[in-house]
Parts: sequence; structure tokens; C-alpha cells
Amino acid sequence: MITIEWVEIQELRGIRDLKLDMKSNSFAICGPNGSGKSGVVDAIEFALTGNISRLKGRGTQGLSLQKHGSHILARNNAETAVVTLGVKLTELDCEVTIKRSVKRPDEPTIVPDTEEVKKELHQLSKHPEVVLSRREVIKFILTEASERSKGIQALLRLDGIEDTRSALKSAQNKIKTMNRAQQKRRENEAQLLCDHLELSVYDEESAMEVCNISRKALGLPVLKALNSDTHIDAGIEIDQSVPTISKTGSIADIDSLVTSINDPEVAANHVTVVLRICDGIKADMSILADMQMLPFWMQGLDLVDSEACPLCDVSWASQSALESHLREKIARLEAVQVMQSELQDAVAGIATDIESLKARVDAVAKIAKTQSLDGLATKLNEWMKSLAGFVKGLGEVEFALAAVDRLSSDWRATPHGMLESLKDLEKQVYLWPEQDSLVEAQSFLVRAQERFARFKDADVGCVKVAYAMSAANVLYDTYCEEVRNTLQSLYDQVEGDFSEYYRQLNSDDEAEFRARFLPEEGKLNLEVDFHGQGLFPPSAYHSEGHQDALGVCLYLSLMKHLLGDKFTLAVLDDVVMSVDSGHRKQFCNLLLSHFPNTQFIITTHDKVWAAQMRHSGLISSKSSADFHSWTVETGPIVEEDEEVLEEVANYVSAGNIPQASSLLRRHLEFVMAQLAHELRAKVPFRQDADYDLGDLFSSVVGQHGEWIKKARSVADSWSNEEDSLSLASLKDSRSNIIQRYNDENWVVNKVVHYNDWATFDPADLQELLAVVSDLLNLFKCGNCKGWVYVSGPKASPESLRCRCNVISYNLLKKAQT
Repeated sequence: MITIEWVEIQELRGIRDLKLDMKSNSFAICGPNGSGKSGVVDAIEFALTGNISRLKGRGTQGLSLQKHGSHILARNNAETAVVTLGVKLTELDCEVTIKRSVKRPDEPTIVPDTEEVKKELHQLSKHPEVVLSRREVIKFILTEASERSKGIQALLRLDGIEDTRSALKSAQNKIKTMNRAQQKRRENEAQLLCDHLELSVYDEESAMEVCNISRKALGLPVLKALNSDTHIDAGIEIDQSVPTISKTGSIADIDSLVTSINDPEVAANHVTVVLRICDGIKADMSILADMQMLPFWMQGLDLVDSEACPLCDVSWASQSALESHLREKIARLEAVQVMQSELQDAVAGIATDIESLKARVDAVAKIAKTQSLDGLATKLNEWMKSLAGFVKGLGEVEFALAAVDRLSSDWRATPHGMLESLKDLEKQVYLWPEQDSLVEAQSFLVRAQERFARFKDADVGCVKVAYAMSAANVLYDTYCEEVRNTLQSLYDQVEGDFSEYYRQLNSDDEAEFRARFLPEEGKLNLEVDFHGQGLFPPSAYHSEGHQDALGVCLYLSLMKHLLGDKFTLAVLDDVVMSVDSGHRKQFCNLLLSHFPNTQFIITTHDKVWAAQMRHSGLISSKSSADFHSWTVETGPIVEEDEEVLEEVANYVSAGNIPQASSLLRRHLEFVMAQLAHELRAKVPFRQDADYDLGDLFSSVVGQHGEWIKKARSVADSWSNEEDSLSLASLKDSRSNIIQRYNDENWVVNKVVHYNDWATFDPADLQELLAVVSDLLNLFKCGNCKGWVYVSGPKASPESLRCRCNVISYNLLKKAQT
């Protein structure tokens, strides 16, 4: 796929101006926390994808590439924030330069700008996972099963699976809600029919029996069945002069309405849910903002059809990057989605109960009009209209919050005097003359048919929705089962590599390690072995270091499955920070043995880990950079000796003595600390590891002298005249240089301890610089520019040498014969 030849960074994040040559080899960047290492990671990701993931995701609200991608001193000059990347496209076997600026992140300059190259780079932009930081590692391990599933499926380009499952689940839930509403409607219509038939519970046989009494009285054929084709009033010739409203039925309708109005249980459970949700929102008003944004993000995701965001017109590196960004925002609001769904279901329940009440109101309003009580009919209808509007408004969270006081009291309160008017209406109906039995039977059957038709319509609706719900359940369950089986097969493959990598990394104590993935609806549970004691969640017993190791091994196994032979680049940002030093060598062997064709760019704050990478052969002496420190003005200070001393000289020439002395002091302490390690110098122990130049210098110089003395003695024992003369010359030069250094020691002490540096003359520092340069060259190879070091076991050192072997003095004395 791709490897990196070099990277040049200007004014991006914490870096002012930096170029690193990687030559398509694995590369290490070592430096203390805050020295700018992650800025290189951000730059590589930005050059490849146009994005910086560190500025996105959970906990980054308010951050953006445009506002925070540039160096802070160039934050108002985004066109100067530029990354230029020299890469090798392995598929095309060609070298390409990519140049991208923060001002126009979606308009990289590519040379050569051919269709083949653009296509290859476009594919690469879809793989931001080649850059991995510790927070990405941990999200695979220390996270909820649902988040682990989303993260891993997104990395494997399977996030469409979760989108489809979510859509099917949403459809299933909507149909369930419709089913509940339809069932409630059927219950309401059945109750209205029972009120008219004077039945406590609807039963077809009983209902038919009641209706047939009136039909027999009218001389009509009896009904044999009650179904959707049945007309209870079939055969009746309506006499327009005869009222179709019966006295008995009207009294029953009025009583039913009054009972419903006075029933405190109507919609009570649903109202309780609404009040609970409102209380939760009032306790944390950020939930309200999230609820307002959720439909916005969801609609935006539905509208995405290109790299351009449909919400703000900003162009992204790719359509998949934009979709992932929106899905991440929606996923963070999962709890809000549940709360919003609860609110909608509760409001739908209230609306259904109000619909039931409206059916009773409509019946009584019709009765009121027959008595010329149009005022009462209008009052009833306006009351229902007001209630319906109120319930509809509850679907909006802001409205519901404002309505809490009303919901907590008699929210269905009737208009003043309406209950008294209903009582008066009932008294008038009681005064109606008794109808002729035939007219009563006719009126009874006409009204029964009206209510039976509505009941049957609701009943048919229930059947249709129940069928749809059954189909939705089968579809959802079948899809989940197929996904579960497919993912289990996939995870079984990943699981094998994952377990093998972790066993190799921890062969000393977990050689029998195994892992198990358990996918289920929208979740991925992970269990790992703990010293043969059983399978447990990773955070149950494994230490932080082992959790880091688990995360890296899982990442490597996923990338192998995703890219196979195209896994040619991985940028690992401090991902093994908690892995103990005893296992880091095995980690190097893991990368070398399983991924020999992958270029790993690794940042670390641990110098021992960096040295282990060199000694294992994962990186070479020339494929690393040491960041000493960082300042706002300079960015990372890279420990290339000549460059630092040149920078100090530039400060001196410019008369900036404070900056020159500060930089020189830090550099000397850094180099002496490195040499103390390389030469195995005996440095007085400090618990805080805060060694200054005074602690280090004499130990390093003294130990260096001892190794030269020993090497010369060994050369004499082997009669190696060439090495003996070379070491004698080195000893003389060394004595001269150290004498000159001691002559300037007063200046060194002033510089190191910041005492009176403002009184130095540039000439003083120029003389000191010359001495320091000669001194440091004593410990350096002129060919590979690397520091000399002692090789071999601690008890039996073998040689004093450099990494290219131009300097190589034997330390093993010839045995006496």
C-alpha cells in the first residue's frame, strides 16, 4: 500500500519546522512527555487523510482542525501550517509527494498527479486506522461491549452492519409502538360497542345475541355471524322523521363520558413517564441540548451522499470519514436516544387514551345537538381540540418541560360548568318519551352498526399491524442470527492471531493464553485467559501494562485481517507505554517475525525501549530521532548534536545569550545521560532520577577513560599494534580536550546553573562552544555520527564500539598460556 520516505512539517500543532528522513524503514521517535512526538503522528495522519483524529471524538467538543490544527503562534495564518510527505506507493512502485495545508485540507498537492496515484491515495484516506494512539488501543479493550463492537466493525469496514441492524431495530420498535396504539384503539372501540350493547366484555356470541333481539323485534333475519362483512342494521329502511338515537344508549354514552372524565387513571402511567424524563432533564440541562441535536445529526447522516457535509457544506477527505464522524456523534447520544424514545412512546400512549376519550365526546356531542345544545357540543369539541394540541406539544421536549406543573395536577381539567351541563343533558334525556319498541330497536341497531364498523376497522388494523410486527421480528432476528454467525466466523480468525501474538509477547508467563469473542446484538463481548484460571473480561485481572499489550495485539490481528499484505504502514503513538521493559524485546520480535514488510513509526518517552528497538534490529541507528524538549517558540528540539550546537551558535551570533545558554545546558545534560547509559558509567543513584550535569559528567568522563585504558591493555595482550597506537592517540587528544574543558569550567557551571548568564559576552560562549564540540566528538563516530557504547554482557563486556563498527576496540583480553 504505502511507506513513508520523509516528512516535513511546518507550523502544525506543536511543531514549527521539522524534517525527518524515514527512508521507508521502521522509525522511532523518542522524547519526554510534551516534547512534540505526537505532533509528528498528527502530521502524518493529516498528510494522508486531511484529518487529525486527536481533534475529534469524545472529550473534544469545541476543537476543530481549522481552529486548532495550526501551531499556536500561527493560529491566524492557517496557510503556513503545511505538511509535505514523501511516500512510496508499493502497489504502483513509485514515489509520490503529498503536500497539504490546514487552510485547504481537502485540496492536497500531489506529484505526480496521475489518476492511478489519486485512486491509490483515495483508498488510503479511508484507512485512518494506520495511525494508532493509546486511547484507540484502550477503546478495543477497556470499553463497553457496544462501543467495542462499533470500534472494531468500523476498523474492519463493517460499520454498515451495525447501521442496518440499527435501522431494522428502529423499524421493529416503531411497529411495536404502532401495535400498542392499534391494540389500545381496538380496546377503546370494543368498550364503546360494549357500552351500547350493555356488555361488560366484548364477545361475538353475546354481541350477536343482543343484536338479534332487536332484529327479531323488527322482523328481520337473525345474524349468523359477526364479521367484517356483517351489517347489523341490514334490512332497516330509515325513516328520516324517526330519531336514530335511542334513549337507553344515549344515557349509557353520557355516563361513560362522565366516568372517563373523572377517572384519574386515564393515561396516568404514561404521564408518570413524561414527568420522570422531565425531572432528569431539569437535573442536567445538557440533555436538552443533546436531544435537540440528535435529530439534526440523524437527518444529516441520512442525507450524506458524497464528501460534502449536507449540514454545513464543509468537504471531508472522504464520504466514509464524514459518515463515521456523524455516527460517532450519534453513538455518543445513545442514552439520550433511549430517553427520547421513552418520551415518544409515553406521549403516543397519552394520545391513544385521548383518542378513546374523543370517541365518547363525539357520541355525546351528537346527543347534545339533538337537544339544540350547540353550546355544549362546541364546548366539548373545543376541549378535545385543546387536549389533542396539548398532547401533541408534549412530543417537543421544551414544551413538556414547560408543561410539568400542568401534568402534575389535573391536566385534563374540563372547562368551567361542563360537567354540570352534562348532568343537565342526562336529565333531559331521561325526560325523553319512551320510544316505540320498534323505533327503539331500529335506533339501537343503527347505532350498534356505527360502533361495530369502527370496532371491526380497528380489529382489522390490529391484524395488519400484528402481521407486520411478526415480519419485522422474523427479519430482525434472522438478520441478527446471520450477522452473529458471520461475525463469529470472522472473529474466530482474528481470535487465533490475537491469541498467538499475545502468547509470543508473554511467553514467559502466559504461554497457554487464549481469547474468546462473543458477538451479539450490537455488542462484542471479549473474554481473555488469566494464567489458566479461566476466561474473564480484560479489566477483571490484567494489569494496565497487559491491557495495553492486549490492545496492541488485537489491533495488529485486526489490521492483518483487514489489509493482509497491504498492511505496510502503522504509526503507533506511545501505545506500549505501560508494557514493562521485560516484554518490549518480545514485542520487537513479534513485529519483526509477523510483520517483516510493515513500516512501523513508533513514538515513546522511554529511552530504554528506544534502545531495545535499535538492538533488536527493528530500527537502525539512523532511523530514529531523539526529541530533547519543546518550547512554544522552537517546537521540538531534536537531539542531532551538530544541529543543536549550530542552533546555539546562531543564538550567540544574534546576541541571544539566555536562549543559547539554556539550550546548551539542556543538551549537555541530555547527552551525558545517554553516554552514562551507553558506557555503563557508575552514576550516584537519585530516587527522583533528576540528574544534573554535575552528577553525570565526571562519571561519564571517568568511565570512558577506564574503557580506553582497558582496551589498550587488551590490544597489547593481542599484540594489536594498530589499536594500541590509535588508543594512545585518543588518550592524548582526550587529555588535551578535557584540560581545555576544565579551563572553561567556570563558564560551564554558570551556564548549567543559570547563574549570571546575562553578564556573559558572546565571545565567552563561542569559546565554550568550540570546547564542547571537541569534547562531544570524543564520544562519537565520525562516520555514523552515533555515540560509542559498550557491547556484551554486563559481567563480561566485549567491545567499545560504534554502531557502524568503524570504531571497534576489543575488551576481551587474550588468555594467558
